[in-house]
Amino acid sequence: MRRRRWVLFLAVIPSLMLSSEALAGTGACTTFNSPICQVTDQTTCLNQGMATGSITTKYLGDGSTCPPAGACKLPDGSCKVLDAYWCAGLRGTYQGDGTACTTGACTTFTSPICQITDSGACSLRGQPNGTTKFLGLGTICPPAGACKLPDGTCKTLDSFWCAGLRGAYQGDGSVCTTGACTSPISPVCQQTGQSGCMPDLTSARMFLGIGTACPPTGGCKLPDGSCKVMDATWCTSLKGTYQGNGSVCTTGACTRPVSPLCQQTAPGACMPDYTGAQSFLGIGTACPPTGACSLPDGTCKPMDATWCRALSGTYRGDASTCPTAPTPTSIPPTPTSIPPTPTTTPSTVPAGWTSTGVVAADIAAGANGAVWFIGPNDSIAQLTSSGSSPIPGGAYRIAVDGSGQVWVVNRAAQIYKWNGSWQLMPGAAIDVAAGGGKVWILQTNKVPASWNGSGWTPLSGGGERITVDAAGNVWVVNAGREIWRYSNGWQVMPGGGLDLSAGPDGAVYAVGTASGTGGNEIWRWSGSSWIRETGVYGTAIAAGSGLHAWVARSAGLPVILR
Repeated sequence: MRRRRWVLFLAVIPSLMLSSEALAGTGACTTFNSPICQVTDQTTCLNQGMATGSITTKYLGDGSTCPPAGACKLPDGSCKVLDAYWCAGLRGTYQGDGTACTTGACTTFTSPICQITDSGACSLRGQPNGTTKFLGLGTICPPAGACKLPDGTCKTLDSFWCAGLRGAYQGDGSVCTTGACTSPISPVCQQTGQSGCMPDLTSARMFLGIGTACPPTGGCKLPDGSCKVMDATWCTSLKGTYQGNGSVCTTGACTRPVSPLCQQTAPGACMPDYTGAQSFLGIGTACPPTGACSLPDGTCKPMDATWCRALSGTYRGDASTCPTAPTPTSIPPTPTSIPPTPTTTPSTVPAGWTSTGVVAADIAAGANGAVWFIGPNDSIAQLTSSGSSPIPGGAYRIAVDGSGQVWVVNRAAQIYKWNGSWQLMPGAAIDVAAGGGKVWILQTNKVPASWNGSGWTPLSGGGERITVDAAGNVWVVNAGREIWRYSNGWQVMPGGGLDLSAGPDGAVYAVGTASGTGGNEIWRWSGSSWIRETGVYGTAIAAGSGLHAWVARSAGLPVILR
């Protein structure tokens, strides 16, 4: 009997356990996260909701079932499938049981950067270049921030578009602080903060706004005739004519010391002519102001300050004018007697010398016997047995090299070589000489330099006039009228002078400091001292072979030859 009761007790225990499990109960557990509803017990439901740190679940009771769900339009514009309870709790608008979301976030890199639309409207918005991305049904717009783009601009974008445009994302919620700062001068545009682009008294600048890009630029023809590259807005504000985006300036100021003083031309149209009296100031440059220039010969001409200095003149200031000659208040009286006509004309040609009949300011002789000279008004000509043979051009210093090529320096300090036509050489000079197989100049800083085939190699020292003897020794006269010779070092020579000339066989002549009719005394170097050429006066001399020499004289007297 005891055995049966034990068995019966064991059989009852399982039924008691089943009855206890049923008492625990299950029901619907809803949330606004996915999945929005599950059937679970109350404890499990509450534990799931508290895992996020806040209550995000609701237990509807034992035996309850999941409520119907539908689309819920939320205040941020997004859409989620929720039940009516959670939709109301999130302050959404419930669209009805069984409804579905049809919209989502449509992002782009243009303003507005994100909108809630359906996928079709998002695709249409991005046409024709596909500049939009639909993030999916029910999605919300991603956070945005400042994006620094490769062109230096800044735009507010989300991180997806910033990366797509190869920009540097500055973080969610960050803002752009720079924009385009434009100007009509170089640099025409920079990316700066607004405070760094405040216009001052001397520079015209304009801040286009935070995040703006630099506008396109082009050539702008300004009212003063100059041309500058700038954007269209600045061109219009300066009353210029904009030539179009990407256009370039092609003209600049072409100046000269004679009328017309300045013109706007292309570089090729301002190539120095035979007078050498032109200078192209560069693409886009404006004509400089002009004024009166008092020249060394006592005349006055209008020109710009640069040309005035180049011609050793005194500039009187911008817009100054040359004085006009005074009108005489009385007419000189007519002489009561006429001086008698002389029966003989005194000779101005020294004994042993012959007049060539030509008047010159400078003269040069080549090793081949050719003689060239600078005539009145800086004209250039070759001396011939019948007189002279002019060539086009103008200069004030001349030399003839060993091959018979003529080298000149004009009053703009430009260097030219003649070989059937003029060739502009590099550099700038105040004098030129040839001898010993080389051509030498005095540069505008008065330092001697020799031609090396492509440029000028400077030597030490300095002078006002230069010549080169047959051995290649350089001779100069300095500002103190001292004569120096360079042969492995500078050596001061006896005497003094104003100009020098060396011949192909070693003869060296000097124009001395004592004056007479036609210029200053002429001296010849004997190798140890200077020998006076009796009765000969001149302003320049060309030494030939032996005792041959040509002397240019002042006061309109012709060149004499020995």
